[in-house]
Amino acid sequence: MDDWIWSALTALAAGLVGAAVSIFVALRDVRFRAVLEQRQLWREALRTDLPFLLTTRSGRERRRLREAIFLRLNPYKDQSLLRAIDDFLDEPSSTNSQRVTQHAQAMLKHDWERAKLETRFWAPLSSGWADLRIARQRRKYGEYERSRRGQ
Repeated sequence: MDDWIWSALTALAAGLVGAAVSIFVALRDVRFRAVLEQRQLWREALRTDLPFLLTTRSGRERRRLREAIFLRLNPYKDQSLLRAIDDFLDEPSSTNSQRVTQHAQAMLKHDWERAKLETRFWAPLSSGWADLRIARQRRKYGEYERSRRGQ
């Protein structure tokens, strides 16, 4: 009789654990899918607006694009891009345009790497790895550029 009770309790516990894991995975997938889709839309909007900002001649249109871009950026983390955009608007030169492009590329690359890492099964373990991954890629690219130039 005792074996029967232990078997029933084990089956019940296994069923509860299986249900809990299924619910956790389903909720995580829904959340990540929604977040990743919104971040993809955000990246696409920046990729669309930034080139227009850098190529349009109309001051009014530049101000409109500046405001649209500024509303999409984090005022605390994206200060370097915000300053580069303002510098470009104050003096539209190819140097300032390159600065905007470089800052935007770095920011979009970081977000893309973070999004890829967050889609892993256990996302909390991957927090902070995007920075390390990007630094490694930059270092490899720098080595490649130096070897290409013969330095």
